Amino acid sequence: MPSRPPPTKHMRSITVETREYQGRQCRRHGNKAGRSERLLPASPQRLHIDLRADPAAALLSFLPNGSSATTSRPPSTANHTAMTKFAPITPQELDTVLRRLGALALADGIELRLRVTGGALMMLEFNSRASATRDVDVLAAAPAGKLASYAATIAQEQGWPATWLNDSAKKFEQDAPLADTEDPEVRRYPGLVITRPSLRRMLAWKLARYMDDTDRQDALTLLRRILAETPYDRDDLWLQLEGHLAPSERPEACYNLEDAWDELDTET
Repeated sequence: MPSRPPPTKHMRSITVETREYQGRQCRRHGNKAGRSERLLPASPQRLHIDLRADPAAALLSFLPNGSSATTSRPPSTANHTAMTKFAPITPQELDTVLRRLGALALADGIELRLRVTGGALMMLEFNSRASATRDVDVLAAAPAGKLASYAATIAQEQGWPATWLNDSAKKFEQDAPLADTEDPEVRRYPGLVITRPSLRRMLAWKLARYMDDTDRQDALTLLRRILAETPYDRDDLWLQLEGHLAPSERPEACYNLEDAWDELDTET
């Protein structure tokens, strides 16, 4: 990152100092509590940039892969915008509509199997998110043929938008370099089985996509459960997480893991 303030219109050139970080691509000066020498910055490099032709392009040219100085988040989806226009789904409502979804499937003589993530999964698996979620994120459905019509029926019954159940999160699974073979059952209703990704995959995605304090609390909940099952140190856990993320998502996830880890440290 540049070590000097951005140029003004009167500046014709600027000299910046950049640092490439070793191992993980975290740009924060780490090594908190002696946990990881791999987070220490390598030797800085000084670059002279001519701003006269195209200042914005010139400043971007020295950043890795042409990225911006701060880690970018994926753009908000249309589904997310639509979901903010109605009241969140409460745990009681979620239970009701999932039972209804199973009943619709059962009436057609089938059993649905949904692989779910996001806020709905946090409520089902951890009984958290008492303040509810805005949608149900489905990663996979089997059989998938009638799911859209079932969801539309429930949306009409509840007065919800059709996107209350959607597969917008599926792209995160498709983009993950590492396949996730875990598919544990979370909840079973007549005609419906809910499963989830691995806890490591869920934590990796959550760390890469902080939007608000609810996401931070979700990440802490996942981190506590993972560490209760396997006493990783931070470096070993990161090695378990990074394969679930596209390379461009790893810097922010790494930053947020450090923060979450430090917050857990203060609890003990």
